[in-house]
Amino acid sequence: MSSAQLFRASIFHTTANPFHDTGALHTHPDGGLLVRDGRIAACGSFDEVRSADAEASVIDWRGGVVLPGFVDTHVHYPQLRIVGRLGLSLLDWLEQAALPEEARMADVAYAADTAARFVAALAANGTTTALVFGAHFAPATASLFEAAAASGLRIVSGLVVSDRFVPRPCGSPPRARIATARN
Repeated sequence: MSSAQLFRASIFHTTANPFHDTGALHTHPDGGLLVRDGRIAACGSFDEVRSADAEASVIDWRGGVVLPGFVDTHVHYPQLRIVGRLGLSLLDWLEQAALPEEARMADVAYAADTAARFVAALAANGTTTALVFGAHFAPATASLFEAAAASGLRIVSGLVVSDRFVPRPCGSPPRARIATARN
């Protein structure tokens, strides 16, 4: 018996850049999205995808729309736990919320827990690929890559380098940060 799930609904997705490639947007009014082990295995018309795995359990969402994966092009992993801390000017918010949270990323266990929660939140909201602002600390950024690899999400990220107007734990000369990231 298959452990796959086949979602049946109207499906819209792009297979190429719709701004450059004619026909990049694909629609399937009666579509099928086959998911195996948490990954998209097939997408197309329901009948076509059903023939790829006749044993898959069908989740019927006809009347709804499925978009098989989002790309987030600007998200900050160290800011996960301060979402909703608004109501301040930018500089006050940085000083009172963002940078103190960023300094906590020096604790590898805290960073790893935040990374696991961050990646789970992306996946729970349909994000499959993200361009992520990492942390000021190489081990914290490594935790993000480890969590992403374990989840199967595609993450583009790197070490954040700041040497002006940040609290001491987060700021250091850029060369020192880059050397740390390579070790």
